[in-house]
Amino acid sequence: MANTVTTKYVSAGARDVIVYCNILSDGTTLVNQPVYVSATAASNASGGESGDSIDTKNSKIISAKVIVSSASTLRYYLTWDATSQAHALALLPATGQVDVDFEKFGGLPNPQNTGCTGNINIQGAPASGDSMTLVLKIRRT
Repeated sequence: MANTVTTKYVSAGARDVIVYCNILSDGTTLVNQPVYVSATAASNASGGESGDSIDTKNSKIISAKVIVSSASTLRYYLTWDATSQAHALALLPATGQVDVDFEKFGGLPNPQNTGCTGNINIQGAPASGDSMTLVLKIRRT
């Protein structure tokens, strides 16, 4: 059995995308598992006005909601995909729900390290049977 990662993109306006990601772990370490693929999000969610240009590599994390449905010592990390992964956010819930909102200061920007793709990955070492739902609001600029 392998980790099961299911991702769905929903448009939330001209430049915002809501990403729903469900993870059910078999205990295998997650290494650079995509939870947001900028090119897929751009093609699956509507853009802005006709002629608008959206830089898919220049996205920002506006908010994150983590819902953990199994008791565990979950330690997940979101990273910006690049030649050398750039740390974005540590998700350290034990159980329950964690909400973080970065909208007041414009979001967590992608540092655009060398080899930047605009994707957001998740990494972690969950136990078998661990499950979580991650809801991200991404702003494409």
